[in-house]
Amino acid sequence: ATRPLSPAILAPHPPSPLCRQLVNRSQPGSADGQPLGFEATDDLSNEAAQPRRALQQKSALSRRNNLRSVSSSDERAPGTGPTSLANIETTSQKVLPNHAHSSLAQEAIPQNKFEGSGGEVNSYDKSFAHRTFFRIALSSIRVMHKFFYNTPIHRLGFVTRTYERLFHLAVDRNSMVEVSFEGLMLMVPGKDIAMLPSLLNHTYEAYELQLLKQLLSPGMTFIDVGANVGLYSMVGARCVSPNGTVYSFEPVPENFDILNQNLLNNGIANVETAQAAIGDRAGTFSMYLEDNSACTHSLVKLRDSYRPDQKIEVEAITLDGYFQDRMPIIIDTMKIDVEGYEAQVLSGAPMVLSRTNHLLIEYEPGAFKSTHTIAQFIELLEDFPYIYGINERSHSLSLFDRSDFYESTYLNLLASKSDLLGTLS
Repeated sequence: ATRPLSPAILAPHPPSPLCRQLVNRSQPGSADGQPLGFEATDDLSNEAAQPRRALQQKSALSRRNNLRSVSSSDERAPGTGPTSLANIETTSQKVLPNHAHSSLAQEAIPQNKFEGSGGEVNSYDKSFAHRTFFRIALSSIRVMHKFFYNTPIHRLGFVTRTYERLFHLAVDRNSMVEVSFEGLMLMVPGKDIAMLPSLLNHTYEAYELQLLKQLLSPGMTFIDVGANVGLYSMVGARCVSPNGTVYSFEPVPENFDILNQNLLNNGIANVETAQAAIGDRAGTFSMYLEDNSACTHSLVKLRDSYRPDQKIEVEAITLDGYFQDRMPIIIDTMKIDVEGYEAQVLSGAPMVLSRTNHLLIEYEPGAFKSTHTIAQFIELLEDFPYIYGINERSHSLSLFDRSDFYESTYLNLLASKSDLLGTLS
């Protein structure tokens, strides 16, 4: 039988000391002044709540039953039919089992396993020479990352090409790599040079993940927009367990499959996943796929490396639309990393943002200049009086004022409703 989400997950949870002074959990107009779990009832008799409750039940059941397969004839053709929450949820239910996450190991995809400090490769299928070259390649990448990460040199075309060729001499781009990181086992496509090398070196967004762990505690709510293969979702889920909830959104079918497989492999059950892009309106949009990365696909054509033949149609919804019948009283932290589509995500989420205490977001003005001005982007963050630049190299936060928005070309930001300097390390 299907099992609905635990009532503990849906119940309101006490704020952490860090968030206690932020958004009041008491709902105006409640008879007893006590906090309510959600704005609208989540009773199964409520017709508006039925499709979403079905998604919760079926997503949990699919993971527990190791992803039962369904007939491929049941799948919706990409880009057909009206886009609605019901369609998005049906897609989530069907693509998950039909792509058979558990069958990744059964398909003709080489499996490489990397474990231990420095991404040591298992010897069962690799020669001594290959293991030695692998360590040399990782060491070279580690040095390049240390000195050139997030600098103009980092973005030079020949640097990217050199980085890619060096890495793929050591790792088969057609393989599926399993790597140990943050106490989790992650499956990542071998073609990825944006994330996988840093995961193997145990350096991937180390400071931002540290901040996330400090912002979350048991019982909280975390939203991951642009979840990719699930690293932030899983780290967040571990922080908010046992009775907190993570909502994870990922539109790319391959990534969505791997995301759910990673959740299954790590025994994580408090994450609700949806195969959908998030934007400022519902509809069907073109997603441009990056050839050498799993985490830089975008709804905005940012790079020349996006090829016309590597484009898929994905369905999009807004955050306010997704949570319209069960808006959490508080969203303790939200992460948005959607490769240039951040402004559209913010535009479609005024209600969600009003209830969000902390926001981790990528800022790249060159990516949204065709749709939004910098001033408009700043206005979208008006709910957050404290904005900080995240410096991965120095592992530090710095106050980010209005002029900094015009001077920065790329940076990850932490926006908050409270002053975090001196609170976070």
